[in-house]
Amino acid sequence: MVVAAITQTLILRLLLVFFLSVNFQTMVQPRSLASEDLAIAKNYLQAFGYLAQNNGSTPLEDHMEAATRKFRELYNLNVSGKLDDETMKAMSKCRCGVPDTYRGQPRTWPPNKRHLTYSINSSQVETMSLDILRPVFRLAFVQWSQVTSFTFAEAAFGTASDIVIGVYCSDHGDSFPFDGPGNVLAHAFPPTDGRLHYDGDEQWSSLVPPQPDDAFDLVWVAIHEIGHLLGLAHSNDPSAIMFAEVDSGKNKRTLGADDIAAIKALYPHA
Repeated sequence: MVVAAITQTLILRLLLVFFLSVNFQTMVQPRSLASEDLAIAKNYLQAFGYLAQNNGSTPLEDHMEAATRKFRELYNLNVSGKLDDETMKAMSKCRCGVPDTYRGQPRTWPPNKRHLTYSINSSQVETMSLDILRPVFRLAFVQWSQVTSFTFAEAAFGTASDIVIGVYCSDHGDSFPFDGPGNVLAHAFPPTDGRLHYDGDEQWSSLVPPQPDDAFDLVWVAIHEIGHLLGLAHSNDPSAIMFAEVDSGKNKRTLGADDIAAIKALYPHA
């Protein structure tokens, strides 16, 4: 009788612990939050070249783990396939919209094309005038001309140019719509496409330091996107201009050692 009573008490206590544990996990880890994080991570990894569309032959979890591992490696996090708070925080940072991984061989300008002309179309966004953008790009192009044999000049009005710079909002006809404030700040296309686009919904500044404090430096982003126009991919060096993430309220206007090494490797004789 005593043994039976003790056994019954233990069973009841174990059941109570089990139900409390289930209820606690439900409160602190709601299913909807986990599903939302998974969807955000999946969209991010697909958008930036880590995760291809799943053909169904391999479980999505296996693809996600491998893609997350690649992402964490590029962004200098402890390499694992774990989709944790650290990973989600890194994915939430503002950045360039160009994928981190290129498929195929890098594209370059032909050997006989070392003088590039550019034009600026800011008519889509009233707050971004030519008076603001012209000095921004003069500063940005100098960074690349100093370490290569490329030269850059603004095209005469009404003439075709190799590079076309624009400021746009949302869907602007290139199959890569901008997403509003935050997240993707700008994007550019590899040679010899020549398109470079800013997201007009962002808070931009050409001042040192940027004003207001949450604004992004136009020059920093211009130098970065010109790197893509010349054929460079993203760097995993946080000090490099070609690192994908951009901090608000800060300026970065000088090419790093990794940027210079990359452009010289892409154009050995330039």
